[in-house]
Amino acid sequence: MQRRATGDSGGVGGGGPAGKQPGFKTCILYSYYKSTSCRRVHAALLYKGIDVEIKPVDLARDEQRTPKFLALNPMGEVPVLIIDNLVLTQSRAIVDYIDERFPKKPLMPKDVLQRFQVQEIVGIIETGISPFTNVFDCLDNIVVLLRGYNTIEDKLAAKDEWCARVAARGLEALEKKLRVYSGTYCVGESLTLADIWFVPLMNSVTDLGLDLAPYPALRAMEANLNREVFFYKSRPNFHPGCPNEFALNPGSASASGTAAVRQSRVTALGSAAHRNTLGPPAAPPGSRSVGSGSQRGNVMPEKPFSFGGGY
Repeated sequence: MQRRATGDSGGVGGGGPAGKQPGFKTCILYSYYKSTSCRRVHAALLYKGIDVEIKPVDLARDEQRTPKFLALNPMGEVPVLIIDNLVLTQSRAIVDYIDERFPKKPLMPKDVLQRFQVQEIVGIIETGISPFTNVFDCLDNIVVLLRGYNTIEDKLAAKDEWCARVAARGLEALEKKLRVYSGTYCVGESLTLADIWFVPLMNSVTDLGLDLAPYPALRAMEANLNREVFFYKSRPNFHPGCPNEFALNPGSASASGTAAVRQSRVTALGSAAHRNTLGPPAAPPGSRSVGSGSQRGNVMPEKPFSFGGGY
């Protein structure tokens, strides 16, 4: 979707100075800090070397339903990307636009078979896994199931069991595909759209507490990709809308753990609040340059952190 913004392009949340690149004056991303869809767009922008101003939209407080935001996106969804006065919505359409407008470091391979493989992996993630790891959507999808439980803890356990069961098929399919397609990255030796979709997904799957032991290829690829600098910079902990208790400055570390994550998910079921994290350790000094699609900078720690909930 594309349309022209009218009036003030800001207003929902704060953010840093607007990013400016050759060819356009303004790049603003309306984003929720825990959204995997938003993180896809943010990671793609950073991978392309595009600075962006983040405007936080708090879904837990229904800021996406305000008249001002609905004027940008009548669907009331994030992400929304504004480049100059052009308003773009839907993460896949946005990333495709970014990739075509800024063709340096392409996210789609030239080889026709590899292009198919990338699209196949993205399709599995979008239709076979992500809908069942989205906390808010899951609550809507299984509202009938949750009526049979009295306590929030019981509802959380029922939701987790349902999510694990229905997401397992997609995870199994993705595991089999990566065993065949992957090299340094999800498809071969160059970073592609598949990797941009893969990392936010795995963070949300981990946060849900799903057992990843049966998926060694997924775990190995997640550990590898989490070392990329642009994925590090797109982490929710650095998002300007992240709650202060979880926000990290580059180089800082968080002491939160799984108990905090669990409690926050209980809170999400019992109220509108929905804030959880396992913060990452500080990024050690060094650089990473693997394949044709990497950026130089700090190397990611070997053990990734968990931060889930995709929207």
